[in-house]
Amino acid sequence: MPEISFTLNPSPPFSLEFTAWALRQRLKNEVDRWNGKNYSRIFVCGDKAVKVSVSQEGGLNKPKLHVVVVGVTDDLQTVRIRIFAMLEKMFPIRKDLTEFYSLSGGDRRLRLLAERFTD
Repeated sequence: MPEISFTLNPSPPFSLEFTAWALRQRLKNEVDRWNGKNYSRIFVCGDKAVKVSVSQEGGLNKPKLHVVVVGVTDDLQTVRIRIFAMLEKMFPIRKDLTEFYSLSGGDRRLRLLAERFTD
């Protein structure tokens, strides 16, 4: 089956595991999958369904996301652009959370939450 792959470099700190956890917290979520290493989901790209799998390397402070799209039948560059746009809406790829982590240090409850997601 035809596939494409590409890499995304989210702003640190970033955790695919916690992002997938947050996505899966929606009631009746039957589309987001997490197996402990890979996030996957079926996307509709144009009029075709494709399977998108995302894995992370580099940890929180040097994150790199590897994206594999399986089932591509249209123009590869167009599919890559569309999938990138969808992932950018779902994942906080461009969000700089440094200020949040700095702010959370002064509030006990926020600090506990931030520590939970950075350890």
